[in-house]
Amino acid sequence: MRNKFQVAVAEVDDNDAWQIATIGVACVANTTRHCNEVLAEIVAFVEQSRLDAEITNVETEVMSF
Repeated sequence: MRNKFQVAVAEVDDNDAWQIATIGVACVANTTRHCNEVLAEIVAFVEQSRLDAEITNVETEVMSF
């Protein structure tokens, strides 16, 4: 994801459970719309490329300054 979408990615929770991964993704752009599009593409990419994984929850927070 990091190279394909030019975003920052890290496992941010559930580090002790091998069955669960909580992944944080940070996208910085000039517009909220662009960030939302990139994040939606990442969710679709994971759903299509990782058939062994199930996305159970997606949370998005937009910070504007």
